[in-house]
Formats: sequence, C-alpha cells, structure tokens
Amino acid sequence: SDNDPSFVYMDLLDFRSSAMYNNDITSNFRTKKTTGREAMELFDELSSARKSDFGIRAPAWFEVAVTVKGKGGIDEIRLEMVPSLSSYIQLLRTPDSGKIWKHQEAALSEKSLYVVSSPTVVTNLYDKIQDTTLTHTPPPSAATSSLPPTTNYPTFSPS
Repeated sequence: SDNDPSFVYMDLLDFRSSAMYNNDITSNFRTKKTTGREAMELFDELSSARKSDFGIRAPAWFEVAVTVKGKGGIDEIRLEMVPSLSSYIQLLRTPDSGKIWKHQEAALSEKSLYVVSSPTVVTNLYDKIQDTTLTHTPPPSAATSSLPPTTNYPTFSPS
C-alpha cells in the first residue's frame, strides 16, 4: 500500500574467516571452528521458511568474484524484495527470531552493509533509459493455490 510500501533490501556481505558468537547464544556450532559462511548457511536454513511466510522473496544472490575498484572485501551481494515494513517487523517479532539472527551477526564482519531502496530499477543505462518498477507479487494462499510460495517472483513492469 502507499502507506506501507514494498522495498528492496540489499545486503553487501563480508564474511568473517571465523564466526564470532557471543556468550549469550548456545549452539553446537560454537563447539567447533565455524567459518562465517557456515554460520550464514545456518542462518539461511533457519530463516528462509519464515521469510517466505511473510512474503519476502530473494530474486538474486551474487557471489563477488573480483572487486574492480576499491578495497574490496565484499564476498556476496543479496537482493530481497520485502512486501512492506510492517511485514518485516512482524518477521523480526516471531518467536526465536533473535536467536536465528545471531547466526547472521556471527557470520558477518563490520564491513558488511545493508541498504534499503524503493523498488524502482533502471534496467539499461546504455541504450534508451527505461525506468521500471519492481513489483512484489505476494505468495498465493494455501487455500487458493497448490504452488509453493517460492514460485512467485517479483516482476518488472514499465513505469
């Protein structure tokens, strides 16, 4: 809605070589040497179904192969479509969400960045400039569709 619009959440991730868990989290993961990537994999495993339940979609994850200019340090870029701020807040208020997000905190260095943007995307700067709006398609309800929610991806439509 106009009062609670969708947004794109972009993660620029820098993984720690060793995950850094605080003492307030109990995890079998802490009993062995765990990399940041392994901690992030656990976070993804634990959070993906919840994110899907709240209509959050991940249209793209990019592994960074080379940084052409700058100091680098970013290992992965992720884009997530979030249907509204209220849905994201509801996700964070679900039981055990704090424990799940501790794995993400342990996985990532302080160089990681999180950017929120409106869902307007310029698709081609080199030919004719055409603005498009990335439109969020909410997941089908279980009562009206037999398709799993992950089959609904954001669509592009000209502005």
